[in-house]
Amino acid sequence: MIMGEGLFQADGHPGNILVRHGGSIALLDYGQSKQLPGAEREALARLMIALDREDTPAINAAITGLGVQIDKVDPELRRSLAYGMFDTRGTVGAPS
Repeated sequence: MIMGEGLFQADGHPGNILVRHGGSIALLDYGQSKQLPGAEREALARLMIALDREDTPAINAAITGLGVQIDKVDPELRRSLAYGMFDTRGTVGAPS
């Protein structure tokens, strides 16, 4: 949904997801939804790939491409912040 149409529902807890008869999914409560233009979807995709590869230079480039401004130039700090903001593994900082 995010990469295709650029739309995402930002409140995806179980109460906002309905499994319909036949197995189709319905998302409820679009009060917290966002639309990402093509350039931002591409930047987000680059970030997800960089996070998965644990590629510090690519992570730094991708968060900059998304417009995230971090005053410190320290690449490791920027990498750690990117994991904290965008990774879904439940930990802050890069995976060990």
